[in-house]
Amino acid sequence: MPDSAPSAPEGDGPARDPLAAEATGQALVSFAYGPEDILTTAHRPMPAALLALWFGSRVLLVHDRYRRSWKLPGGMIEPGGTRRAAAWRELREETGQTPDGPEEFVGPARFHLGPERHSEFLALSTGRIERPSQADLPDK
Repeated sequence: MPDSAPSAPEGDGPARDPLAAEATGQALVSFAYGPEDILTTAHRPMPAALLALWFGSRVLLVHDRYRRSWKLPGGMIEPGGTRRAAAWRELREETGQTPDGPEEFVGPARFHLGPERHSEFLALSTGRIERPSQADLPDK
């Protein structure tokens, strides 16, 4: 169940089961729904952005051949860049798609990475597409 307030920094509060986990050790441990102004210094580091692109009642996923799993399109925020620019760039690179209109920030997602459970936040945004393009997609 999504958190109703921004996620607490590492070590605060009781331990919870992850919302989703991979065999590689990555785990989605919390999500806080809300506008960008809910972000605080507790939501650092935030090195990457994800974009959930909706087509009707379906969401676009990409297959990560390295991890052998499906994921939302997204990637690293470049130095001096914005989470919006990173989300749009990665969506185009990974899928060849572009949202039909502006994307909307929906909240920070906290992940534990690897066996050492390093904690990072990723910016999650959403957008819609009326008709997916049949662009040649990269073989990732």
